[in-house]
Amino acid sequence: MLSIGKESREYLGRLANNVEEKTDMIERGLENQALPKTEDGRIKIVELGTGGGESLRRLRDISAKEGNIDLLGVDILPAVAASVKEKLGIETIAADASMLPFPDSSLSGVNASSVFHEISSYGARGPEGAVVYGKEAIIAVLSELDRVLIPGGMVAYRDMLAPAGDRQQAKEVLYKQESWHLFAEWFLHDFSRAEPAFYSGSAATMNRVPEGFSLNAPIGLQREIQRHYLMFRDYLRNESEAFGIEIERSSWLKETEGLKSITFSAAERWKEAVGRYGFESYGSSQRRMYRGDSDKFDALYDELIETAFKMSASGEPGGEAYKKLFDAWKKREGSEHYIYGNVADLLRLSVRAGVQKGNGYVLFPESSRDIAVAPRYYYNRYLAKVADNPEKDGKQMIAFKKIPKREVPAALEALAGSDPAREVLGDIGLSELQQEARTLFDNS
Repeated sequence: MLSIGKESREYLGRLANNVEEKTDMIERGLENQALPKTEDGRIKIVELGTGGGESLRRLRDISAKEGNIDLLGVDILPAVAASVKEKLGIETIAADASMLPFPDSSLSGVNASSVFHEISSYGARGPEGAVVYGKEAIIAVLSELDRVLIPGGMVAYRDMLAPAGDRQQAKEVLYKQESWHLFAEWFLHDFSRAEPAFYSGSAATMNRVPEGFSLNAPIGLQREIQRHYLMFRDYLRNESEAFGIEIERSSWLKETEGLKSITFSAAERWKEAVGRYGFESYGSSQRRMYRGDSDKFDALYDELIETAFKMSASGEPGGEAYKKLFDAWKKREGSEHYIYGNVADLLRLSVRAGVQKGNGYVLFPESSRDIAVAPRYYYNRYLAKVADNPEKDGKQMIAFKKIPKREVPAALEALAGSDPAREVLGDIGLSELQQEARTLFDNS
């Protein structure tokens, strides 16, 4: 069952960002006339996981110009599907991604953003009908997408960037902020025991050091902790009334360097802390505004998170409100494994799905243009300041094409010969992918 609160209009409204990125690969397929048509000459595209409908709205505007595109939204939550249908006037249905109500070879394309980590955490129906989790859940969905796509069709997928190479390899990271230490202690215990517990067999040890604390854990788990802390901070920013800091606006000072200008207001309880950072200040005493660069703001924000954690643990006045605020986030997001796999992992799972399906096709990128990474400059700048050698933050994107199984070796060769592809896949990931493809295809 999906975590609480994900069907609310308020939550879904916060997802309406980076929409051009969410639809980029499916748009490129349309521009290049690369999507196959149905028997009646139409291009049928499904948005899998509608969210608040932002991607469907953009695709609707594009389809209005083209004239021969049919759009359909699919979400596992009936309330979400109904809300998007009411808002956009686009047909939507509630369905499980592993049991789609479409005939074989009936869709031209599927667009999806950030749904595989949901499926991985909350499960899908496997081949025998039982609920499966983690890798098996992703395989089940990829197999189903293979079934419903027309040969030559595309699954355009986007999700959190996962480290290339072996995510189980141990790595020690120094974290320099006390807020990170308090968060890790609060978050890691429950997360590492959640289903599917990808890293439960790998010990994570924390040690106090003069500069902060060091965490020795698998690379993948380091990325999970870093990504969840970033989302936790964003959650508190959205809960501005409860937490007491409201961002009025932010703008880039140096975009590719990740530096922003941030204007905000603060509740009375935080004004002493705000005053120590030397922000530019203006406005009345009732509505005082502060402005400064994001480096300064981020340092302040981590101090406030540290204070709120300590208050919530000590029973101080006001601490119970912070505890409720934090626990609400943990209940909704705290057991979700965002980094279920990097690009190489996903391609290996797709090869397995194709072999299991046995229909002679595999969902696989045809060239290096079908995989990409979109960096998050602001988050990467922030992480570099609070941690020693953190993982890179960003989004990974794959255009899975439904191609004949016999064409996969040539596609793999093209990826191996491309520097951008090797950077995304990693040499180890690419080598393992090639070996697994050979083994599975030989055995099938």
